[in-house]
Amino acid sequence: MSVAYRAVLWNRQKKIYDSLILAGIALYLVVFLGLGFVLLPGASLETRLIRGLGTCALLLLHVVLSIGPLARLDSRFLPLLYNRCRGTPPPGSLVSRCRSWPSKCQRRCQGHKVNVRFSL
Repeated sequence: MSVAYRAVLWNRQKKIYDSLILAGIALYLVVFLGLGFVLLPGASLETRLIRGLGTCALLLLHVVLSIGPLARLDSRFLPLLYNRCRGTPPPGSLVSRCRSWPSKCQRRCQGHKVNVRFSL
């Protein structure tokens, strides 16, 4: 604890960490959607996005929960523990929030009245 408030500062290591996380999320979604077009040609794009974002959020949750035990086992994982959830929402929660938009669009296309702005 300190007397003065100091915001979490971004350094080079945190920027690299966040860019790698975003690139990993984008790569996962591209591969998931690409395989979805090949394996499930009858599913709509919204359905594929909902499934892809849901599985990505679940995968990120498992990664975040495994960082602590891995850091105790091996010191090479300590930078991941340092960069986890410091000042910004975790990527898994952002992905799970993004998952709601395709589902609202899908419900709206099926004839349900959904107010997208106020349904959050």
